[in-house]
Amino acid sequence: PSLVRAFQEQRIAAITHAVTKGLGKLAPMRESGIDWLGDIPAHWDIRKLRFVLSKNFTNGLFKKAEFWGQGNKIINVFDVYIHNDVVNEDDLDSVECSEEEAAQYSAIHGDFFLVRSSLKLAGIGKSATVINPLDNLVFECHLVRGRPDLNLVDVRFLNLFLNSKYAREYFISRANSVTMATIDQTKFKDLLITLPCKADQIQIVRIIDAQLSR
Repeated sequence: PSLVRAFQEQRIAAITHAVTKGLGKLAPMRESGIDWLGDIPAHWDIRKLRFVLSKNFTNGLFKKAEFWGQGNKIINVFDVYIHNDVVNEDDLDSVECSEEEAAQYSAIHGDFFLVRSSLKLAGIGKSATVINPLDNLVFECHLVRGRPDLNLVDVRFLNLFLNSKYAREYFISRANSVTMATIDQTKFKDLLITLPCKADQIQIVRIIDAQLSR
């Protein structure tokens, strides 16, 4: 367990540094104006998460137990707690839903899913994305779907940022915790994210993947 914990901490640290400071040690930096973020590469932009979306956030589908077991594949909370933060279609449960529900709660390439309701506070804000799904996917009610503008962001880069130390701490600190930990969509939308150019985002993802594979 200690070795796994150490690896997880090292992984988060590597991701957090790459998506907030970049990869070039000699790159000129500038003040971000955000206390928790500090300096960022001079040519990077900063935007609220809401301004890199092509569609507003949507809470997921609620279905009673008798509808589960067949139909459309559905993304659950535990499906975002995976090693590479990409939803694995092979492991998904299924649920019966109407055509209208399938359209409203669809999960398409590039969509990301944030945990908005969790039994544990530490679970709030965990994110995973969907890459070129083969099936008609939907998502359940403890998740919120974000659909990014793919002209602005690389889906993997954005998801790496959402799972960085800074983003997770931001979400957890703004959650409500009574019987369950919850967070509303506005808190998600107001997260400030770093935004390199698209080419830099893709390069950062490639290098992070190579580092983590070792």
